[in-house]
Amino acid sequence: MAHKYKRPKSPFWWIKTRDSKADSPTHGKTIRFSTGLRHGHGEDTRKADQLRAEYTLAETQTHTDSHSHPWSAWVKPYLVVHAKCALTLERYDLAWRNVSMFLAERHLASPRQLTRQHCLDYLEWRSCPNPGKGKYAVCHNTALEEIHVTSMIMREAVRRGFAASNPAADLGVGRRPVRVKPEYTDAHLALIRAAVEAEPASPRREFLSNSFEIARYQGCRLHETHINPMTDVDIAPDGRSGLIRFVIKGGRDHTAPLHPALLPLFQRLRREGRSETYSPPRNPSGTWFDFFHRADLLAQLPPGACFHSLRVTAVTRLARSGVSETKAMKFIGHATSLVHRSYQRLRTDDLRDCLDALGDTHPTPGTPALPS
Repeated sequence: MAHKYKRPKSPFWWIKTRDSKADSPTHGKTIRFSTGLRHGHGEDTRKADQLRAEYTLAETQTHTDSHSHPWSAWVKPYLVVHAKCALTLERYDLAWRNVSMFLAERHLASPRQLTRQHCLDYLEWRSCPNPGKGKYAVCHNTALEEIHVTSMIMREAVRRGFAASNPAADLGVGRRPVRVKPEYTDAHLALIRAAVEAEPASPRREFLSNSFEIARYQGCRLHETHINPMTDVDIAPDGRSGLIRFVIKGGRDHTAPLHPALLPLFQRLRREGRSETYSPPRNPSGTWFDFFHRADLLAQLPPGACFHSLRVTAVTRLARSGVSETKAMKFIGHATSLVHRSYQRLRTDDLRDCLDALGDTHPTPGTPALPS
């Protein structure tokens, strides 16, 4: 079993494991190496523990017979081939790294050892925090998504003859209602912008500022705000309009008109010779989560406020302005109307034009008022 440990005078986590690579000169021997991941940093600690789990699973290959088909021998290459794009592979890889921690802890070395009860246990295990190991609780739906990735892997294991059945399929566990992300008002947007501007000048502040402004005016997802290369932004010769291209879910290219409010930002980045909108931090969503807490914004924003509320705000404002659903979906990049409508947060006041559409909004003289 691989071990993660600290060394004197080293800021990084170290791994001690038995080398399982058959073509390595140290095959079968104990090796130690630095992960390059810092202790005292929650995200790095989590990644170090995931790495330890991967090496633990790799060690099992040397302790099992040739017919056990250990995870380490085939899962990662399969994910690379199966993923349709880099974003999908990143999602699969993250899910598998978390599942690997559970498999290593339960000593489940190969697909044929996994049972339905293990999959159900994972949902509870994943929701139990352990900050000392860099393991943080996630919501039920996130854990369920990771089980779906496991089911995909087990389906391949069955196809290859590595397991008799897929215990991760048809667990009978449904998704739970998601927390509704709110719409931001102009006052909320001004509050967030002011808090970002109050940050000390740094790559972190540039990330917060540029990702906020792009998502505010384009309604895009957080990872879509990282434009690289900058040639994905096409500004007209007169400098008054432009187009912007995103790589959205599924690896699809999506092009939309560039909002005029963003022209100064992209013109400045071009003058500075920048190749990307910002230097992305290790954990973009975690950086925004940390910012909301450190800036004490959550108490001043609607319940459930987060970065993705900017997308909710954009969709709602398009609907409120009378933009057709077809056009709004094309601008935002939603593939289905069901998903698109789930982002709308229309208020009662937004429905008053329905009265005008039905006609006779002014009572006829002499007509008795309806009882209240």
